[in-house]
Amino acid sequence: MSPLEIHLWKRYHHGERRNYSTQMSPSQQNLKQVIYVSSAVGLPLPEEIERLLHVSRKHNEHDAISGLLLYHDGSFMQIIEGSEDAVDALFSRIRMDPLHRNIIKLHEGPTSGRLFPGWSMGFARPDTSKSSDKPSTLSFHDIRNDLAQIQRKDLRVGTLLDSYFRMFRTSYPLLGGFSALQTL
Repeated sequence: MSPLEIHLWKRYHHGERRNYSTQMSPSQQNLKQVIYVSSAVGLPLPEEIERLLHVSRKHNEHDAISGLLLYHDGSFMQIIEGSEDAVDALFSRIRMDPLHRNIIKLHEGPTSGRLFPGWSMGFARPDTSKSSDKPSTLSFHDIRNDLAQIQRKDLRVGTLLDSYFRMFRTSYPLLGGFSALQTL
């Protein structure tokens, strides 16, 4: 097993998690959003990313957490949304995760609604074609196409996504400037 696989196994089998699904529905609770960026320790293989997504989606579904994870070349950006208790518990686990370093919280606060209600963890990477049959696995180009709609719902999230994409515009010219953001 790779270090990532061992870590995920331990996290899944030994992690202390609360069951939020039996409590008040997340739509009736105070919703919270956390947005952060981080660096991976080493460059995970695609199979390791898939395993990370599988385990995380199970946990997030159990804890009524939704959101989006973006990944490129060792760099992560994640938007987490759910009940305050669930989001705080998840972010505490992320901060303690030895697979992340340089974690920078860009935003933390209440949100009036979920931006990604159907995704226990949407995932996007820079390729311009989908390599997965999962509807919650997208390319950066897919997110770019929805960026104006995301920004209309939450200006902060749209602006932070735009900033993240701009870091990669020389590698992926199709992700260059997002003129839709300036025209809103």
